Amino acid sequence: YASAARYLDRAGTAPVVTYARGVLAALKKDYVQAETYFRQAASEGYAEADAAVAQMEEMKRFADGRIEIIED
Repeated sequence: YASAARYLDRAGTAPVVTYARGVLAALKKDYVQAETYFRQAASEGYAEADAAVAQMEEMKRFADGRIEIIED
């Protein structure tokens, strides 16, 4: 991930770059930082980030035990 991080450090501040930083953070299991980046990218109008924010919220609900798992 180090080379990706170096690339993103030089990539600027466009919403797609912010989203990519969120993806990298999620891959590194830094979900708090990932959500921050996704929310920032979403607020800047990057549509794909909205789905990522929703997925992060779903993960938090699951982790908090608020989603019931139904097994067949």
